[in-house]
Amino acid sequence: MATLATISDIQEYEPDILDFGIPDFDAEIIKAQNDVFRDLRIRWYPAYHIGLYDISRLNTGQSEPDEDLYTASQLTRACVYNALGFHVYPKLANLNQTKIYLNAKWNSIEKNMSVN
Repeated sequence: MATLATISDIQEYEPDILDFGIPDFDAEIIKAQNDVFRDLRIRWYPAYHIGLYDISRLNTGQSEPDEDLYTASQLTRACVYNALGFHVYPKLANLNQTKIYLNAKWNSIEKNMSVN
């Protein structure tokens, strides 16, 4: 399976991505690539409605979407947005929350130490 995006592709959309404290996003890019291909497979198969809330997917014999219908740049863009939105930004948000928590904890410790 070819790699759809690299860190340089992500830096085109978010130039400062490597300045936030996480040096390597290869695992997130691979997860995003798998998500893009899975989403293409899900949306590729035709669906029919059985009931009001039931949707069944038909397998028409094709196991993969037709690669002539999309370009490499479209897949790269989809992978970059998926990586940023579902894997990189949540990871950075958790890292930032941890820093905020630790700073607040340190400030309370400093405050308690200065009182005594």
